[in-house]
Amino acid sequence: MNCKNCTEELHQDHNYCASCGAEVVNERISSKRLMRRFANDFFGFDNRYLVTLVAMTIRPGVILFDYLHGVRKKYVNPFTFLAIGSAVTMLIMNEYSQYSINDFQNLFGSSAVSESSEAGAVFSQSAVENSIKIQKLIMKYFNFITFLILPFYAFIAYLVYRKPYNYAEHLVINCYIQGYLFLLTLITFLLGYYVNPLINSFSFIIAPIYYLYTYGKLYKYGFWKTILKFLLFFAYMIGFTIVLCFIMIIGGILYAKLFM
Repeated sequence: MNCKNCTEELHQDHNYCASCGAEVVNERISSKRLMRRFANDFFGFDNRYLVTLVAMTIRPGVILFDYLHGVRKKYVNPFTFLAIGSAVTMLIMNEYSQYSINDFQNLFGSSAVSESSEAGAVFSQSAVENSIKIQKLIMKYFNFITFLILPFYAFIAYLVYRKPYNYAEHLVINCYIQGYLFLLTLITFLLGYYVNPLINSFSFIIAPIYYLYTYGKLYKYGFWKTILKFLLFFAYMIGFTIVLCFIMIIGGILYAKLFM
């Protein structure tokens, strides 16, 4: 009997090929076998995604140090971890997208209209409609935006934290952090849906805290140095955002003058 993957000769009692490591399969595909394989792959103790997820929850600094220094077999690939986190978040949030839009209208839309007629509106109806459009656009291109801003975050992290890690390694670090933050954001979103909409705002607090905590553990910084590095990160991000907005405004003006 030969391996169906690499054609190497196999012994009858072998469960795996000694040459390529592929599983020896002699059974036909069945519904029972598919369900058993699915349960083993996604819920088994040896599942690398779950191992990575648990590690990012209880000891993120350790998993990042391990992966960057060669311990990679037991952890899922950083880009896969990010892709799974963003895909799950996008799918579930899209299912609840009508809720979040309606909730926004209920919280700000009706009150804005009434206040405008009485004492001056804080939120105009057009502002509400624009916010809803932006929300829909973000949900539609969620995955694209995710991978677009990742190099930006990694570059700022490289400028702030520097050695001993290079830009590519900071890219790996940010893949793991962002992949985990997507799931945290999803949890706060669902809690906001089932408990109280105000819980959604906690994601804006949790995300930076987790980010600075993870980098602090990786670099073994003390409390004040961790805070200082994060403030520097925040300052860089604001600076780059201002520059980017300025470039977009200039580009828009030039486009209008040349083509309109």
